[in-house]
Amino acid sequence: MPTAEPNWHGTLTPDTVEDVLLAEGYAEYQIINVDGAQRVDYTTDGSAPAIGGTPTGRVLAMIAGYDDVINVNSQASPAQTVKLKSAGAAHVSIQTIAGPSEG
Repeated sequence: MPTAEPNWHGTLTPDTVEDVLLAEGYAEYQIINVDGAQRVDYTTDGSAPAIGGTPTGRVLAMIAGYDDVINVNSQASPAQTVKLKSAGAAHVSIQTIAGPSEG
C-alpha cells in the first residue's frame, strides 16, 4: 500500500479501489484531482467508496486542480487510510497541508 509521506501522486486504475496510507503526525490532507478528467470518490472510514455515491467524499471532474481537504486524527495508530476510486484513470495527488493539531 502506498503511503502519503507526506505526499502521494498516482493514476487510479478505473473502477478499482486504491488504498493510500496517510502518514502519522499530520492533521490535514488535500486530495487533488490533477487533470480533472474523472470524478474521484474517496472514504476515510475504511469503507469502500462508490462512484458517484453518498456518503463518500468527492473531488469533482471537469476542473483541473479541483481539491478537497480532509481532517484526520494525526495521533491515530495505526495511521488512517484513504480509499480512492474513479470510473476512469484519474491523476490524483494527496498532500499534507497541516501538521498535528495542538491539544
